[in-house]
Amino acid sequence: MLKSMNFNVTFKARGWTEKLAEPTNKHTDRPNKKVITKVSSDFPTYEATSIIAILSAITILNEADKMPDNGGVFTPGAAFGKTSLIEQMNKHNIKFEIISSTVK
Repeated sequence: MLKSMNFNVTFKARGWTEKLAEPTNKHTDRPNKKVITKVSSDFPTYEATSIIAILSAITILNEADKMPDNGGVFTPGAAFGKTSLIEQMNKHNIKFEIISSTVK
């Protein structure tokens, strides 16, 4: 039964193409970018979660120089954005796909 399980999750995000000069600054205009992505795997969700946790830990150990060094709480995208984590997950059959990316 486990062999036949899989999962697909679709994410829809809106944001800005321009970075803020300072983290404390705020955008004054409406978001001008929209991205739809999909994460999927042939593994059951709990097995994929274990793989993601292990690969995240390995990435922290091996690629700490590519992660933010000023402390604080970060989203996974901010923390792992410059690392090879997604590439490693793709190699372990946890696929990340960009379905669409549009700029207004």
